[in-house]
Amino acid sequence: MPRFRKSSRMLAPEDFAAVKKRGRAARSGPMAVAFLSGGAVRLGIAVSAAVGNAVERNRIKRVVREFFRLNRAMFPDGDCVVIPGRGVAQMKNEEIRQRLARALLMLSK
Repeated sequence: MPRFRKSSRMLAPEDFAAVKKRGRAARSGPMAVAFLSGGAVRLGIAVSAAVGNAVERNRIKRVVREFFRLNRAMFPDGDCVVIPGRGVAQMKNEEIRQRLARALLMLSK
């Protein structure tokens, strides 16, 4: 079973800023994904406090990390930042996964 290793995580604030500034983005409802090509596949998750309380934000992050772990082939090579917007906290886990998959498909075109 694949793991979500430290080498697959975006941790530095500069990396997040570079993806948001120079990358392309796709949106599926309130779920946005920004992508900057190059290097290995890495995932970053940016969930603002406006999305919901800490419990809701942590659930969203768990769902996104699990989706990444199980569907790494859907992610293009490079850095991806998932940016859930308002309304994602009210979605069921399956809908979050569907929105994320739809945004990734838009990025791959």
